[in-house]
Amino acid sequence: MSVLKPWRQVAVPHKDIRDGKFDASVFAADLGEVLAGRGAVDYRDAATFFSKTYLTDGLTKLVIDVMQRLAQTGKTEPVIQLQTAFGGGKTHTLLTLYHMLKKPSEVGKISQVQKLVSAAGLKQIPTANVACLVGTAMNPANGRTFWGEMAYQLGGEKLYKRVAKNDELKIAPGSTDLGAVLQEAGPCLILLDELLVYLLKAGGVKVEDSTLRGHTLTFLQELSIAVSNCPHAIMVATLTSQLPEFLDENGERVYQSLEKVLGRVEKVRQTVEGAEIYEVIRRRLFESLGDEEHHKAAANAYWEMYRGLKEDVPASCREPSYRAEIERCYPFHPELISVLYERWGSIPEFQRTRGVLRLLADVISNLYQAKDNETLIQSGSVNLGAAAVRGELVKHTGSGSVYHSVIESDIAGSHAKAPEIDRHLGSEYAK
Repeated sequence: MSVLKPWRQVAVPHKDIRDGKFDASVFAADLGEVLAGRGAVDYRDAATFFSKTYLTDGLTKLVIDVMQRLAQTGKTEPVIQLQTAFGGGKTHTLLTLYHMLKKPSEVGKISQVQKLVSAAGLKQIPTANVACLVGTAMNPANGRTFWGEMAYQLGGEKLYKRVAKNDELKIAPGSTDLGAVLQEAGPCLILLDELLVYLLKAGGVKVEDSTLRGHTLTFLQELSIAVSNCPHAIMVATLTSQLPEFLDENGERVYQSLEKVLGRVEKVRQTVEGAEIYEVIRRRLFESLGDEEHHKAAANAYWEMYRGLKEDVPASCREPSYRAEIERCYPFHPELISVLYERWGSIPEFQRTRGVLRLLADVISNLYQAKDNETLIQSGSVNLGAAAVRGELVKHTGSGSVYHSVIESDIAGSHAKAPEIDRHLGSEYAK
């Protein structure tokens, strides 16, 4: 291992991570903020967004299907539901579609986009009107309803007039009226995000003998029917596969109602699967991964070591496929990503991909500035003695102050017992 280059001399983290000045909120995509012209440039600027986005197989297929539906050249299902755990890439997927279809002149020359267009059998990004309805950004009390906002975004005041009365009364229009809106709008993409948040807020707005929540659920059902019957329209909606812990019994019923409405006609998609998470994480954290020959050398060295250890390590680590997995994961060890994404990913507050990115950004920043000389970033590389790393890790446990004390006293503090014991028993370990 000593002849191998340290990871930090091969892979180059993004500058803000190298300098320890990154803003953790950059890993929380917010479509509403992008629509308002605010938020991190990573999401707001189309070119920057695509430079840091890895197009997984699922995302690639989805984008191609959407373009073919809009161009009326394929047989794509008209209503698509994105269902993943918190931080599983739902909003990132909507942003990909938004930038492509809303800003074709800005992204049309990007190589990634050109490949997508070509794969769809098209010569250019299809022209389409785009409506983005983001539940966290909309105000049910005094703003437009979902149907009013959709019509306005698709066709301005002219198209809004078709549903103006329904918008004023907050009563959902039927599928016939919505179908007329979609027909007049021409090729159109409807993106729906944070629906549950909006429905919870809308429950407090009375509409005759019902509430705006009930009418919004009716609208979503009628819209699904209208989109299905309009050959140049397509709808993509997000729904988390995990029930938010903050929901009370009433909130759970709302969630179940939304599931039923969205579950009638749409196909559920996953956009990140299996080993693709390695590339997603690497693209977001590093501006360059360096020479692949170094990746191969590191992977082979680890694999040969595991083979030499024989039964002392799991059999899966001695399979040739594990060598390839180490290479795909470089500069991380696969076990580190597995622990964070699969085990810690079961903690609702950790938010999977988003949580992994936030923690690893802190880990990389700390190791890079400390001039870490390890070949790979492993679970044992995580420096719990660094306040930022420790804080990001333990805040998801629900007992942050307790774990801070335990780590400081026993594991990684300046006077921690474990390192002191290790120093005294060093020769015994060697034996």
